[in-house]
Amino acid sequence: MMLALTGSGCFDEDPEGNAPGECSDGADNDADHLYDCDDPDCFGAPACAGDDDDSAGDDDDSAGDDDDSAGDDDSAGDDDSAGDDDSAGDDDDSALDIPPYPVALSAGDYHNCRIDSDGELQCWGYNEYGQCNAPAGPFLSVSAGGYHSCALRFSGALACWGYNHSGQAAAPPGEDFVQVSAGKHHSCGLHSDGSVQCWGANEHQQSTPAEGTFLKISAGGRHTCALRENLDVICWGEDVHAQLFGPQVAGGTLTPEQLLAYVLSTGNRHSCQIEPSLEMHCWGADADGQIETPPGQFTDVSAGGFHSCAIRDDGIARCWGRDGLGQSSPPVLVTYTAISAGAYHTCALSEDSGAVHCWGLDDWGQSTAP
Repeated sequence: MMLALTGSGCFDEDPEGNAPGECSDGADNDADHLYDCDDPDCFGAPACAGDDDDSAGDDDDSAGDDDDSAGDDDSAGDDDSAGDDDSAGDDDDSALDIPPYPVALSAGDYHNCRIDSDGELQCWGYNEYGQCNAPAGPFLSVSAGGYHSCALRFSGALACWGYNHSGQAAAPPGEDFVQVSAGKHHSCGLHSDGSVQCWGANEHQQSTPAEGTFLKISAGGRHTCALRENLDVICWGEDVHAQLFGPQVAGGTLTPEQLLAYVLSTGNRHSCQIEPSLEMHCWGADADGQIETPPGQFTDVSAGGFHSCAIRDDGIARCWGRDGLGQSSPPVLVTYTAISAGAYHTCALSEDSGAVHCWGLDDWGQSTAP
């Protein structure tokens, strides 16, 4: 199918027909390069219920996987987000009252969003559900999820848009939020008092936060992780690949500067963190080597669909895990300040120019940065 570039910088296409059997026949019936349960139009179909198989180890990234990344924000929604600002870093937010506006980047499953220096949002990539149709700003941070996006205004209010089948794009009211993270089919926000509020899909309890207060959050595929004040990482939701076993420490505290340096990113079914010491740890699904971290010290990390990417302390990008579409093959001899891994692509902010560089799957223009 020929795709047309819309004014928002994203691609639109006809929705899936969902005729009987289309969600389990192994075919790309609507020619959108999304197969069976990986197509959001099959979300909730009987053939896709309870599909927890994340063990495929091949590099054929075009078919068969039920879930991809979240959101950075630094993914698939990540402290990054993806997912990712979880990747740029996915959801790494600055203080609400400190201008100038930051430049932030977050890769979702098949789309990306960035905040320009004037605080306005720009999104591009897959746009069947309006996930690239960003509202007017200014914004402080952004997190691109599965097929929706969320952003934090300077007022502390949230805005979400895109796919809303499970209510994941129905942001709660209030102006006391300090962070937001968009996952696959759910989203979470962190209030100024440290409490967490989640909304959207909850079939694995991914939107039922643990009790207590937290410093950072990251929503992933079917799980969510958050950093407690004692530096324990607490996760909730699906646990078929030990993705809830976050690092535990024997107590501790973070200065405000150390908190800014701490990165937490949840991907499809794995998660990664960078401590203030610049040490990196990943846990969860590992069928593609996505939690087998390289040596060195790192300043940013993003857990994607079936791969992970990070920035070394010298600015060089390193990626590991699945690489069938080049999503784990960053440019060489280029230094970056932030990175965000999507489902099958990755984007990063150039240190020299601040330009966005992307690599990997580009079927909907998600790796063709504006």
